[in-house]
Amino acid sequence: MNKRVFALFSISLLLSIFILNLVSAATPTVSDPIEALKSFGNGFLQVFQPFFETILGTTPSGQLLFAKVLFLLLLFSIIWVVIDQIPLFSSNTWVSVLISITVSLLSTRFLTEAGWVQTILLPYSALGIAITAFLPLLIYFYFVEYALSKSRILRKAAWIFAAVIFIGLWITRYEEIGAAAWVYPTAAGLCIIFFLMDGTIQRALKRMNIERQLSPIKYAELGRLENQMEGLVKAYSNAPTDAERKSIQKLIDNLKKRIQHVTTI
Repeated sequence: MNKRVFALFSISLLLSIFILNLVSAATPTVSDPIEALKSFGNGFLQVFQPFFETILGTTPSGQLLFAKVLFLLLLFSIIWVVIDQIPLFSSNTWVSVLISITVSLLSTRFLTEAGWVQTILLPYSALGIAITAFLPLLIYFYFVEYALSKSRILRKAAWIFAAVIFIGLWITRYEEIGAAAWVYPTAAGLCIIFFLMDGTIQRALKRMNIERQLSPIKYAELGRLENQMEGLVKAYSNAPTDAERKSIQKLIDNLKKRIQHVTTI
């Protein structure tokens, strides 16, 4: 049985259980869709909770049991992907599935202490806070650096404005948010860094755009010409006479034209 057949079988089994559970939980007196949904959810828990408690062991609360189920699924997926890369097991799907189930069960069944589960959940909570907090800043970054790419003054003003906003949010909402308020000064600090490194960021973005559009041959040629340019600049700064500097300057001007020709798409 290949992986697609196994996955299809698993999904079909779960859907069958869902449908049977819905039919058994539904009653003729339930006419409100909200109540029907609640009835379905309660029936779902009644069907699956004893099953997961059997394979995952005792758990202090239902929420922690749900977390252990998610850990089990996460570990199973990762372990299966890793084992599938090993030639000894990749040729036999059932062996890969059996090892993945065994290892993931052994890893989660004995998490009986609430403290251990909370410790595991903490990094995921921090990840969720960081992503949701800094996603607006990421969107704002692309707006400033790309939409305002032609005006350095507007970009700098935009970063100052953003830093002031984040500092204002930190001051006004510190007591309301509490420990999570660290997000605002951190975002304000990043805005100040972007303000100070505006030129560097723009050069990096332009460089990335050139690299993305250039063919491999042109990109290699560009690297060679830039290395030559660095050598000529050093030679110009170390030239002892004006005549030598003029001669090197001519070479630099010609090299600039060649670089411009290579980077012209």
